[in-house]
Amino acid sequence: MRETSNVSETIHLKQSVSIFMNVCLYLSIKKRVQDGFTVNEKKMTGKVLCVLITGLLLAPACQGEGQINTYHASAGQFVQLKCDDGDDDTSVTWSRDSNHSLDLTTSRIRKTNSSLLFLPVEISDSGYYTCKSSGLSEAEETTMFLLVESGLCPSHSDIKSVKLGTNDKLFCGQEDILTFNQTAEITWLKDCNPLGFHTERIRFSNVTTRDAGNYTCVLTFSFEGKLFHASRTTLLDVKEEPPLIDPTVIEPRNETIEVEPGEKAELKCTVFVGRDEGSETSVYWTVNSSFIEKYEQLKHSINFEMKDQGMYGYSSLFISEVRPEFMHVPFSCIVESPVNSDRGVVWLVPANHRDFQIHLIICMAVPVVIAGAVMYHVFKVDAVLALRGLRSLVASKTGTDGKLYDAYVSYLHSAALCSSRFCLQVLPAVLEQQHGYKLFIRGRDDLPGEGVHDVISNAISRSRRLIIILSATNSSEQDPEDPVLWDQNQNQDQPDFERQIGLYDALIQNSLKVILVEIGKNIDYSLLPESVRYVKQKQGALRWTPTHGSPTAPPNYRFWKHLRYCMPPGAPMSRCAEQGAREPAVKCMLPW
Repeated sequence: MRETSNVSETIHLKQSVSIFMNVCLYLSIKKRVQDGFTVNEKKMTGKVLCVLITGLLLAPACQGEGQINTYHASAGQFVQLKCDDGDDDTSVTWSRDSNHSLDLTTSRIRKTNSSLLFLPVEISDSGYYTCKSSGLSEAEETTMFLLVESGLCPSHSDIKSVKLGTNDKLFCGQEDILTFNQTAEITWLKDCNPLGFHTERIRFSNVTTRDAGNYTCVLTFSFEGKLFHASRTTLLDVKEEPPLIDPTVIEPRNETIEVEPGEKAELKCTVFVGRDEGSETSVYWTVNSSFIEKYEQLKHSINFEMKDQGMYGYSSLFISEVRPEFMHVPFSCIVESPVNSDRGVVWLVPANHRDFQIHLIICMAVPVVIAGAVMYHVFKVDAVLALRGLRSLVASKTGTDGKLYDAYVSYLHSAALCSSRFCLQVLPAVLEQQHGYKLFIRGRDDLPGEGVHDVISNAISRSRRLIIILSATNSSEQDPEDPVLWDQNQNQDQPDFERQIGLYDALIQNSLKVILVEIGKNIDYSLLPESVRYVKQKQGALRWTPTHGSPTAPPNYRFWKHLRYCMPPGAPMSRCAEQGAREPAVKCMLPW
């Protein structure tokens, strides 16, 4: 704060001050104010008043030039005025009030190196003091104003401004004395009241308006065998502004980023600065606790934006080349302010191509799986039949399930002619003669004189499938009020018995697979037993359309293919099903 003066106007100002003080002194001696005052006392009082008035009137003008600092001191205490430009190679001279020489013959005022000591200071010492330093360079002057007051606590010589709600500290301000006398006792006073602190500094946490005031640091020490006090007061000015908010790194917090070695990369950081863009707030990056200026591959940019009543910073760290030393080390985005600091960390790791390969395989496999599912649904029947044809060439010819027939065919003998023709001619011609299946058809394979029920029960138990032939005449030609739904005469009750035994084995014992075959359309299942309706609902039925041409020609080509799919594997072009190997049955889920 101390500045030199080499302007001629300042010298003229000091001369005017001296003349004004002499006039004040003459008037104060001439005037008798009160009885009991001696001439010396009146002289001293008048001089002090003149000094105070002169300082108050002229000091602001001098300070407007940036030349003079004012120091307040308490009478009877130790005071040190220090010349800023004094050192071992310069010669320092002191003068008072416009080059009036100082009386340094007494021990009370003493010049030591570049300092002027008052042992102790008196009220009459108030005034302007100028130190002139001369050395190898040009001479320089520094002027200061000393104002001596009575009492223990002088007026403040310094002002410290702090913001409401912040943390700060206040120093004693008498470092020169503490340097040459480290055993000095320190006492702090606020507004001249003891605080109980005896340290070189006072710390403030969360400053409030109650902390404002004049803080006086009093030093008690011994100098040349004498005890002295030295006081310096600082005004703590609390600015009632909104408290600063802790800065925060929003992102990244602790992230890992995959990069390609040798390639470019960019790291982004978003920070919350506070209510405004404080000049004391900084945002920067470090790499493994080192500043980025150390690496030529790193460049940093920062932009600020005000939104939502707050200031946000957006910082980018550009990496022109990802070097090996950048891997697996912390890249820290740091925001600092007088209130607090925060950081976010980013770790760089080499890119893992395994995940890419897995994603690629998955992306390629999904269409393949979908296409496979579609092809399986479309060509499932053909694939199963082709596989059976290949396996029949290498399969064992010895039966393992004890079944004699591949299927038991059940139909109503009194049904339409097309049903009888289908059961007795078409089915054997295709399944038995072309594909090697062995069927049991009652009326064709039973012997005369055998018990009907015994023959049916024995044949069904020795069959692998039960084929139930249904036609519109099975239900429409029956009496709808007949609860049995089938003719009860002795010649026509075998279909009901066949269905009862076969459906019992299929539904209860789960040992016989049922195949429903519709002859034509318009089958009324409501007139059929509940067990037949259940099979229809569960697995559907195959439909054969009567034609005048080949029974295997369209539209019945798909019918025979699905019927063979529902049948057990057979020996192609031979009637040797009883010798064929038993294979796991394919569950017959029909589309109709």
